[in-house]
Amino acid sequence: MLRRIKYDDRQHLVYARGRALPPDVIAAWMAEFARHSPSRRPLTVLDLGSGTGRFSPALADTFGGPVYGVEPSARMRQVAADLTAHPSVSYLQGTAEKIPCPATGATWPCSTC
Repeated sequence: MLRRIKYDDRQHLVYARGRALPPDVIAAWMAEFARHSPSRRPLTVLDLGSGTGRFSPALADTFGGPVYGVEPSARMRQVAADLTAHPSVSYLQGTAEKIPCPATGATWPCSTC
């Protein structure tokens, strides 16, 4: 059985540095995401499992709309807010099973999301 990683204990301290990508690699990811996305802009983006926000600012710049980085680890969200702040990015507490819906405060799936 796999051990559960506790990002709030220690991982948050080194995660961003250990998973950093050079600008050309981020650009390649954004080009690939754009290739599979609608061409209209702005687009609202959900960065599910956003961690320390490695992709969130680039997603906001690429797609022009708000980006919601959803991450269960409080300390990973704090690192994201400290290191990758962007006016169009919000880091929210949530999980894949309970995705927050910023418009209503409910969790997805909900009737208005």
